[in-house]
Amino acid sequence: YKFEGTLDKFGSPSPILGRRFSEGALKVAVDRRGTTITGKAKIEGVPTDVNMFEPSESSSAQERRDFAMTLDDAARARMGLDLAGMVAGPLKIEIGQPGANEQVKRIIADMTGARLFVPQFGWTKGAGVPARASLDLVDDERGGTRVDNFSIESEGLQVKGSMTVDKDKRLATADFQRFALRRGDDARIRLQRGADQALAVNFEAGSFDLRSLLASLKKQGEPNEVDPKKLSDLIVKARAARLVGFNDVALTDVLIDA
Repeated sequence: YKFEGTLDKFGSPSPILGRRFSEGALKVAVDRRGTTITGKAKIEGVPTDVNMFEPSESSSAQERRDFAMTLDDAARARMGLDLAGMVAGPLKIEIGQPGANEQVKRIIADMTGARLFVPQFGWTKGAGVPARASLDLVDDERGGTRVDNFSIESEGLQVKGSMTVDKDKRLATADFQRFALRRGDDARIRLQRGADQALAVNFEAGSFDLRSLLASLKKQGEPNEVDPKKLSDLIVKARAARLVGFNDVALTDVLIDA
């Protein structure tokens, strides 16, 4: 058997998967394998491509819930996604969730159209420069979020590791086994937020290029595009075999405790 139909201007007064659906223009197909729903809708007011599959009780097929959307600054604010002033502009997002009862959400983001900032290290990316990120999101029982298998790559930038975010959407911990802002960087960085909200940074590197950081320090008195209210005090411990500065100046066997 097979049944096909459409839903026009579909909406739900109750949240679906924890989000508000509205203005849905969806196609529904039902057969022996299960129910497939495809089309477009607004989720929290954001236009979204929808691709969902619910297997029948007799089917061995896997449940699927995939969504694709573009989130600008206003959309991220409505969805409670505070990226600590590190992103400005649109992000193209793909979200995959194996099933309604699964905690893990797989997210892939095309960040090419956005500006990115890593202010503590003086690194920026302009709009139009290719950048891509992927991660697994897992909600914890205390209202926070765990970020596993995090990876972001752009021009010279390569960061891989894991993070936790507390219930107030603040970065609580991070462990980036791979941390590079320029080609040739070889570093690891671990972060831990204390009770006073200061961020403790433990930095280890075989080799790391400091030129972006040094250039940023020179601009401390200049206006900054990043909201300073979103930047916390830092407590830094660093160990590096080699740090590279301007004019090929290099420091070796460096220890910092500040």
